[in-house]
Amino acid sequence: MASSRSIGLLALLLVSCGGSSGAIPSDEADALRRAIAAVGDAVAAQDCIAVARRAAEARDREQELPASVEEELRARLREGLDNLERQAREECRPQEIAEPPPVEEPPPAEEAPPVEEPPPAEEPPPAEEPPPAEEPPATAPGGTPAPPEDEG
Repeated sequence: MASSRSIGLLALLLVSCGGSSGAIPSDEADALRRAIAAVGDAVAAQDCIAVARRAAEARDREQELPASVEEELRARLREGLDNLERQAREECRPQEIAEPPPVEEPPPAEEAPPVEEPPPAEEPPPAEEPPPAEEPPATAPGGTPAPPEDEG
């Protein structure tokens, strides 16, 4: 793993750090080592989001070094962090998430021939009026039928 090599090189660089003038103070060097190792761990876990976060944390640690650290040492450290980030991004491939199989759409239904509408119904002929019914005989007041009228 190439990033392991970068991590190792950066760790060697930091091992040389210590109490001498212009060097990275021990506590800062330890924090940088942990940040760099965290990048490697994230790559190994293929956690690409964590790789980006851990690399940013390592970069923050480098930028927070005291002003007493020699510029040449800072430049080598920045270069090492640049290489580490680049290799970590190259090596971090998110695990492929199994995509669900595509949903097959049913084949288009055969088009049924158009249904012919029945012709409009003709209006039935008007019903013949029934012949007039024989009128019941008129009744005289009182409820008795009136005698038939004479025709003549």
